[in-house]
Amino acid sequence: MRTIMSYQEQVQQTINKLITASELQYNALSSVTFTYAGKYVNVLRVKSSHDKFSYITYGKARELTNLVGDKTAAIIIKFEKPQTTQAKLKAASQRGLETANKQAAAFKSSIANVTKTAMNKVKAANS
Repeated sequence: MRTIMSYQEQVQQTINKLITASELQYNALSSVTFTYAGKYVNVLRVKSSHDKFSYITYGKARELTNLVGDKTAAIIIKFEKPQTTQAKLKAASQRGLETANKQAAAFKSSIANVTKTAMNKVKAANS
């Protein structure tokens, strides 16, 4: 069973990925804008300032999400004990056992269908 902490970590990773994706899209768009603007005026100094601002902005967004994640994790730990290695192994083995049982059931069903089909063919051949 997944813990609240693992969900919190997954949400934080997703937010970090979204920030990175947003930064890449924004920088690509601004690069095109500066390329076109550069044809009319010398914008290297403006672009340099812009890039520094962009770097600072997205860095602060990452710092904020990490800070919120750390504070959230601290609150969660007060209510939920961290999983021990033994508990993690037990959960993993339980998931593996569930998967094996599902696969065994599917295999059993498949074998039953093949056996039934073979018996029907044998009966048809003997008739």
